[in-house]
Amino acid sequence: MRIVEVRERTVPMAASMTNAFVSFARMTASTVAIVSDVVRDAAPLVGFGFNSNGRYAQKGLLEERFIPRLQLADPQSLLDPGPEPVRRDVAPQHFLDHPVDREPPLVLERNH
Repeated sequence: MRIVEVRERTVPMAASMTNAFVSFARMTASTVAIVSDVVRDAAPLVGFGFNSNGRYAQKGLLEERFIPRLQLADPQSLLDPGPEPVRRDVAPQHFLDHPVDREPPLVLERNH
């Protein structure tokens, strides 16, 4: 499986919900489509994702840092190394192993 295209779109939340701190009326979200070279029912296999509510779209970070990581990575390095002939899926945790240019590696951690 190879990633052939990554598309990012900023979309409005346009929701009337609100809480004590946040109004979602003007909030945006990033949506991402990852197009693969796998074809199913005569169409490319596409994975979709979006960022969570309560955060604004991350277009700059996606286009400048994260999407280039995917495009520059060796496709085999992004796959789950499970035994064959089991289908090998993309393993998101391997994405962290691919810094762009002299960028420090990503570390996922939570501040408590």
